Amino acid sequence: MKKQFISEASISLGGYEYGNVYKREKDLLCIQYNLETTIDKLGCKELESAEKINPLSYRSKKDIFSDFHLNDNGYIYGKIVNETLLSEPIKEVPVIFGDMFSFSIPGMTSWLKIGTKDYDEWFRKYAYEDGKYCRTEYFNLCNKIYCDIIDNVNSSSHLVETRYGIKFDYSGICLDLFLTRSRDWLQDGINPYCFPWVENAEGPGIGEWIEFELDSPQSITYILNGFVDGNRMHLYKANSRIKEAEFTGWTEKGKEIKQNVHFEDFVYFKTVQFSEPVTRFRITIKDAYLGDKWQDTCISAVMFPVERK
Repeated sequence: MKKQFISEASISLGGYEYGNVYKREKDLLCIQYNLETTIDKLGCKELESAEKINPLSYRSKKDIFSDFHLNDNGYIYGKIVNETLLSEPIKEVPVIFGDMFSFSIPGMTSWLKIGTKDYDEWFRKYAYEDGKYCRTEYFNLCNKIYCDIIDNVNSSSHLVETRYGIKFDYSGICLDLFLTRSRDWLQDGINPYCFPWVENAEGPGIGEWIEFELDSPQSITYILNGFVDGNRMHLYKANSRIKEAEFTGWTEKGKEIKQNVHFEDFVYFKTVQFSEPVTRFRITIKDAYLGDKWQDTCISAVMFPVERK
């Protein structure tokens, strides 16, 4: 597992707007809090819990995760080995690793739960235009986007289903919007309107593909394989995941670049690097880990490098 995602580098994902930093230190994942900066910007009167915090006593507070292990649900769990800011600290939490994006799930999931009235109202207001799920200005108005590089998405097939009276279109059009940088206390989070690409062929979709047109040439992409939802973690193993894929990229001059990529069967960001920058690339399913309940093969996020601060 270590060869898949661990490098001795700082990780860009973290609430820089509020002075928080996620950093990997060898086999530890540390979250550095700067609560003095956070509370100064928010104002204690805006946040009930902030009134109970003395920022001077937490100027260099850290949560340190260690003793990672792979759970049967496909997620890596890490133990919090020090005292946290919570009154009843969670001692073991799922962590998603990657070369650039890494985070612990409890701090990243949304308060908007699918099937609730709040979700239904927000979804219909912001995620639909003319009855079709799409990329909207909501993300630019209310959040900061990490990537926002995908111009267009095409695929050989994709699933559409209706649940809770809402039409879910798993076309993959918003895969680069999987993570947002919120301007409120929740800080960074998983986009509650971002759904996986789910192929819609018979079986696990061997030979099915999804293709991305980019707004600028890219050499590196980070793929979050499977159906990853911090509020519904069982969906990763319930659905199929890519085991082997063919990546085909095209440069601005039309040169074709192909490579085969292997995915391990756990939740992490797989780094895929092309020999030259590409403006379009396709992921074709060659083999899959079969789902326990459904055979649909999924991809939850396609992210790209962001400028480190």
